[in-house]
Amino acid sequence: MTAEPPRHLAFFTSSQARSVDDDSLPSASHTSAAEQGKNERLSRFLHGSFPSREDIERICTASRHPTVLSHEIMTVPYTTLDQQGLTTPESLLEIPEPNLHPVLIAKHMLLLASFLQHVHPDLHKDVKDLSESPRAMMDRLADLALGLVTTNDEFLGSIESLECVMIESVYQANIGSLRRSWLAGRRAMSIAQLMGIHRPDHKAQYKVLDPRTRCDPQLMWFRIVFLDRYLCLMLGISQGSLDRSMCSDTLLANDTPMGRLERIHCVIASPDSGA
Repeated sequence: MTAEPPRHLAFFTSSQARSVDDDSLPSASHTSAAEQGKNERLSRFLHGSFPSREDIERICTASRHPTVLSHEIMTVPYTTLDQQGLTTPESLLEIPEPNLHPVLIAKHMLLLASFLQHVHPDLHKDVKDLSESPRAMMDRLADLALGLVTTNDEFLGSIESLECVMIESVYQANIGSLRRSWLAGRRAMSIAQLMGIHRPDHKAQYKVLDPRTRCDPQLMWFRIVFLDRYLCLMLGISQGSLDRSMCSDTLLANDTPMGRLERIHCVIASPDSGA
């Protein structure tokens, strides 16, 4: 007797079960339309998996600490954050519309799951009336975003998809899964290299799904390398990049004191630093 898959993975299971009729392969236009339809269904499914607005409001009021959305330090320079500030927790209430790209919806799910990671257990009494426990909600949102979008190569190519993989790496590290964090980080490194954001000539090629996305590709590459070196030192694994360009005189001069310190730490952690 075959066990029935969990409800929140039913879309994934049914999608994988579909077969292709080799005798009647669709044309390119039909394939494109089919892909668009599949993405639209996935977007609606993901959107329907969000907690209620009342639940999200309770979560946002459980903690006002600004670092809960500090994922932006992975994509935005300190100088910009000093001028514009971090995104507030209330932004989690701005749930993406169901007609948006699955990557944008998955990103919001990962941000909400990451937020729940930072809700101190002492504050769980403030969210005791949620429709499900904070841990169950966190796991469910992350499992959906990772299983249906972030690990799906069909959704690669946008800067937001790279951001999702970076968020995944940090999320896994924060729950103590350093090996899974390393795997996600190394995948982010490969995706970034395919986009060309590691190149100093600024000839990167990638899509931007949302014009409101705040990101600095050069900074993102530095963060990917920095996290990889940290995890490799922790796990005793060879590093994925020998790049030391993040510590150039120009970048150091234009960064904040904290940013300069982190760049120097990144280079010291490189295998050929001589440290």
